[in-house]
Amino acid sequence: MKNLSSILPAFAVLIMGITLSIWVQSKRNDIQSNLKNHEIALVIENKTIAIQQQLTISFSSIEILQYLFEKNNQISRKEFQNYTAPIFYGDSSIKAISWVPRIIHQDRAKYESNISKELKNREFSIIQLNDKNQAVVSEKQTFYFPITYIEPIAENSKAIGYDIYSNKIRNATINEAISKKTIQITPRIKLIQDPSGYSFLAIAPVFYPSDSLEKAFKKGTLKGLISAVYKIDKLINDALAHTKSTNIDLAIFDVTNNSNESIYGVKHKLTKNKIFRRDEY
Repeated sequence: MKNLSSILPAFAVLIMGITLSIWVQSKRNDIQSNLKNHEIALVIENKTIAIQQQLTISFSSIEILQYLFEKNNQISRKEFQNYTAPIFYGDSSIKAISWVPRIIHQDRAKYESNISKELKNREFSIIQLNDKNQAVVSEKQTFYFPITYIEPIAENSKAIGYDIYSNKIRNATINEAISKKTIQITPRIKLIQDPSGYSFLAIAPVFYPSDSLEKAFKKGTLKGLISAVYKIDKLINDALAHTKSTNIDLAIFDVTNNSNESIYGVKHKLTKNKIFRRDEY
C-alpha cells in the first residue's frame, strides 16, 4: 500500500493522529505475580499490529476504487454498486463508501440537472448543513465536493448531494489528501445517521493521469474523491477477533485537549482496586 507509514504511525493511526491513552487491566487479582510489565507491553504491541493490519487491508479496498476511477472516464451508479458490494461483504467496519466528484461553480447547474434526471428528483440541489445541523441548499462556492454515488444506498440516500467540503473537519482532510496525493483520515466524528460510538472518514483523491500537485485544484486535473466511513469500535473488534485471548481488558481514551473521553472499551471496568497500565502515543 502506498505511503502506509505516513498515515499509520504506531497506534495513533487508529484514531486519526490524535493522542491516545491506552489502559490495560487484569481481570485477575494476582496480576502482579502472574503478569509482568513486559508481558503487558507485548499484549499491547500484538493488538496494535493487528489493528494496523486491519487498516492496511481495508484501505487497500479503497485504493482499488481510487484506481478504477482514475483509469475509467465514466463509471455508472450501478457499476459503483457492483464494485463496492464485495468490499462491504469482506469488511463490516465500513459504514458507507462514496464517489465525490469535484464540481466547479460554472458546472453546478448542469450537474444538479443531470443528477435530478438520474434520480427522478426535480428538486435536487447540492446541499450543506447549517448551524442547526439541518440540510440546506449550498451557498455559492468556487467549487464543491458533493456526494454523488454512495453505498449502501438504502441507508445513506439522504447524503446524496451533500458537499463534504462545506464541513471544516472534512475540508482540512480533503486539502491534505490532495496536497499529499494519498489517503488521509479525519479526526473522530459522530455520524448523523448513527450517533452511537465514533467514526472516522478516509479520503482518497482521484486525479486525471499525468497530473501535477501544483494544478491539483484546477479544472481538468482533480476528478474527485473516494470517501469511506469507518466505525471505530467495529474496526477494532474485527481486528482483535483473531488475536490471542488474554485476561486483560483494553480501553482507549482520547486525551486530546484533556478530554479523556472513552472511545473504545468499557470504562467502568477501570476501578481503583485493580492494577492498570497507561501508555500514550
